[in-house]
Amino acid sequence: MSEDKQKEQENKKLAKIAPQAIVSNTKIAALAMKGAAPAQKIGIYCCYGVILLGIIVLAVPPYQASKQIIALALTVACLVIVGIFVLARYKNLSSGSESRPTLPLQLFPLSNLKRDHLRTMLEETRNIALQFLESKNQMVWDDLVRADIFFPEYDSPPNTNQYKLKICPGLHLKMNYPPELSISFLPNQGATGNVFASGQPRVAQRLTSGKGDWDDFFNITDELAATIHSELKWIISMPLLLTGGKPMGVVNVDGLQYQFPIDTLYECMGKLTTNVVVMSSVLASH
Repeated sequence: MSEDKQKEQENKKLAKIAPQAIVSNTKIAALAMKGAAPAQKIGIYCCYGVILLGIIVLAVPPYQASKQIIALALTVACLVIVGIFVLARYKNLSSGSESRPTLPLQLFPLSNLKRDHLRTMLEETRNIALQFLESKNQMVWDDLVRADIFFPEYDSPPNTNQYKLKICPGLHLKMNYPPELSISFLPNQGATGNVFASGQPRVAQRLTSGKGDWDDFFNITDELAATIHSELKWIISMPLLLTGGKPMGVVNVDGLQYQFPIDTLYECMGKLTTNVVVMSSVLASH
């Protein structure tokens, strides 16, 4: 077989293989180019244009050595450039340095099984508080003692203090005032925000019967005051803690209509401690 004939066959093989390679490469690069700068996209499209022309030159006769060597060299060079771009973009995407839209992030997503277990424990915790407070005031009845669990929702990675605490759907009991279900607290705001920030349990009491009459320590805004149930009298807030003491969420038990002495509420808190520790263990388990 003559040398020219052999080269012609090799070029025909290359012409068949090259389109498959470029299609595969194009798909990978297209994925990598999501979110790339416009200049990067233009550069890559130009490379693909050169690669396409190179393939045409390689595939279409006459087969001249100098012409095809130049075409092959340009094609390979552009493929290398595209390959470097794809690798660099993949590194950025996988390392997290690529900017992404910020989405709310709950630090502890719950399985249905874990959510059900927490709800059962929350109901038991509420019942303990209800029975204790009924023994102190026979006017207290079931709907007046409520319970809920708040979790942080982050607008950025959870190594920052930029979060809001919100009631977890399904983990609230006797919360029959709809506006409260969408309430959110910033760090150190309300008993919930203070307990999550400090990791320490706390009792809060309404100072008078008027809306928004809470200690300034709790940073209750007018907007929050308007959202809170007008008959809310007291709140027992307790942190859900990891083994190292880092808060994961906050359990609240609160009461409507009837106020209690602060010592009585702290005594009630003591009776709830074991259940809250168990809930912490459930939440932290894998």
